[in-house]
Amino acid sequence: MKRTLLFVTAALAAIAFASCKGGEVNPENKPGDASKDPSSDAPAVKSNKCDIVTFTVLAGETHVEADVSPVEKKVVIPYYPEDAAAMKSAKAEYTLSEGATISPDPAKEAMDFTREVKLTVTAQDGTTTKVFTVTSREYEVALKVQKVWDESKTLGQLRIVPSQLDYNTQLFAFAGTDKFVAPDLQVFDLEGKRVGVLNTDGIPSGWEPTSITNDSKGIVAACFAGGSDGTLDNVTEGGVYAWLDGYDKAPEELWYITESDTNPLFPIGGNRDFFELKVGGEFAGDFIATTYHFLEWNGPSGGELIGTYTDQAMFNAFIGKAGKVNEHVLAYSMHCAGDGNVWQSLIPVSGSKNGLFVVCDSNTPPGGITYFVQQGIQMPSEDLPLYGTLTAEIVGEEGAQGAQCYGNYSCGDGFVVNFHGTPYLIAATTFWEGQYLTVQTLDPTDDPHWIMETTDVAYIDQNRVSAAAIVDPESDSVKILYATNRSGGEVNLFEMVREVL
Repeated sequence: MKRTLLFVTAALAAIAFASCKGGEVNPENKPGDASKDPSSDAPAVKSNKCDIVTFTVLAGETHVEADVSPVEKKVVIPYYPEDAAAMKSAKAEYTLSEGATISPDPAKEAMDFTREVKLTVTAQDGTTTKVFTVTSREYEVALKVQKVWDESKTLGQLRIVPSQLDYNTQLFAFAGTDKFVAPDLQVFDLEGKRVGVLNTDGIPSGWEPTSITNDSKGIVAACFAGGSDGTLDNVTEGGVYAWLDGYDKAPEELWYITESDTNPLFPIGGNRDFFELKVGGEFAGDFIATTYHFLEWNGPSGGELIGTYTDQAMFNAFIGKAGKVNEHVLAYSMHCAGDGNVWQSLIPVSGSKNGLFVVCDSNTPPGGITYFVQQGIQMPSEDLPLYGTLTAEIVGEEGAQGAQCYGNYSCGDGFVVNFHGTPYLIAATTFWEGQYLTVQTLDPTDDPHWIMETTDVAYIDQNRVSAAAIVDPESDSVKILYATNRSGGEVNLFEMVREVL
């Protein structure tokens, strides 16, 4: 009996204690907090906080995140030089304290963020305010080229069969930003591991690749050709293809010609030994592609290297959009001088026929490869010469710097890549004992003009070189593939990166 009374007494005490607390159900609903007590008749208390929490400027396609200091009432926008123009008239995304407003509203009104801007933030209570000062600072950056692979990989190590074409032609290309294609159509990742093979469904049986390249987005394109005798010694038909849906899917045929064509694209006669392909823009958007094929050799016979050399070359250029050629804008043949390694290339910098083009050409003595920049598509002309940085003393023999200081053996290749609005030439050149790489802008007045001065990167006698490049937005870098294509050849991977100073 005594025990039962104790329990009843304890229960009554608990009920009485609860009554004294005013019937609280939610332990976080404190007495007197009218803003959280739905049964209270007192008005809600409005916040007096008025801070900018985050601030991001929408500079063109670039989103520039600012540094925000609520205590100092400052917003600082750091931006790269290529974003300066867009920063002059840009809007912004932001977050504020709960219930706060901002004036003027940068989400609705474009502002010049390269100048000081004042923004007033008003709290939810409608009376408390803060004036934030928005300023900007342009990064000072420097570009540099560095090796990705500590050591080059030989074609033998990668089990790549070199092309039998003994010409200057691009035979390595990027497939996206993380793979590359070799002359034998094998596909590798950027560590050198084989991951597949280029799909050739729809390409005539017996045709061989004569040039492989990539556009600005990493879409692979290639020239294929075949001869009546089953070899490339006497090409009778050929075509240009693009892998719009990936290297492992069937390609799109962009252009096809045969020996039977009566138009000047493919005149009867001559050797027509190979096709070369260069592209500007992107095959999934606006592009222009140029092809070159060697028609006739007029040099001395018997391998004699003294005399006059000319090759009859045929250039073609095609404008297209979204994987379709819709206009043929150029077709002409020309004779150009050489020193036994006759070759020429017309590289579009963009998808426009009125844009810049880089002309690469084997040259008469003192030998070597020359590079020129011209405006608009036309017969190659020496508008603006570019120069490498070799000297006779570096190579160790008189005249070894070549015609324009890139080397003294007139084989080479070129690739142009646009990185943050600036085009760069990737120049792959040679000398008798090895190969060079140069990376430079197209304007010799730029400071710095050479991102990578002419540097020896491979040591194989009289080899053929190939270069390809792709911008990788994720790492904010340019991947550069440099390869030599003969027995004993090598593949090297570099990248161009920028550092904030």
